[in-house]
Amino acid sequence: MTQYSDTAYSASMYQNVTGLPNGTYTLKAWVKSGGGQSVAQLFVKNYGGTEKNAAINYSMSNWTEITIPNIAVTNGSAQIGVYSVANAGNWLRVDDWSLTRN
Repeated sequence: MTQYSDTAYSASMYQNVTGLPNGTYTLKAWVKSGGGQSVAQLFVKNYGGTEKNAAINYSMSNWTEITIPNIAVTNGSAQIGVYSVANAGNWLRVDDWSLTRN
């Protein structure tokens, strides 16, 4: 997925994952970013605990694996996604998501 605009923007893209057996999970995704966003983060929420996120608002010219560990799913579901508040021309790309039970 890509987030980009030639004007200032805020954007959120997410997926609700259901049917998860309760347990501890790790979220991973591969990211490229031009950086410069005031906020850009991967997130996981609605899993039965406090929202967790990983900042991705810095320049990554090569694909970089970003990880959010220790997600204790207690309600059988989770929402995973990416959120940005960005300036004109800021961009990021996220690919190859995985949510793996430890």
